[in-house]
Amino acid sequence: MERTQRLEGDCPPRISELVEKINRDIKVRHVLCGAEMALREAGVTETRQLLELHPSDFDALKMPLLLKSRLRRIRERGGWIPEDMLGRGDAAAPGWA
Repeated sequence: MERTQRLEGDCPPRISELVEKINRDIKVRHVLCGAEMALREAGVTETRQLLELHPSDFDALKMPLLLKSRLRRIRERGGWIPEDMLGRGDAAAPGWA
């Protein structure tokens, strides 16, 4: 079973915190900002709100595809961040080249 980490706290983390957490290999700042801006323009600033979006509304968002794919995986897992997205070290996750 894939190890995961749940985002928890007194209030849901901000989208900016989530994007920073899963950006392990994206060094281009405008890509990260593009994802945050697309979500902010849709009124989504908290992870909880991201999870509440209807799948077709999420699919309609225009944002960098790599981050969109990562956010989709988190949405599919109900807010759980897969271990391979946590950015611990530079080693690739097993099965990834």
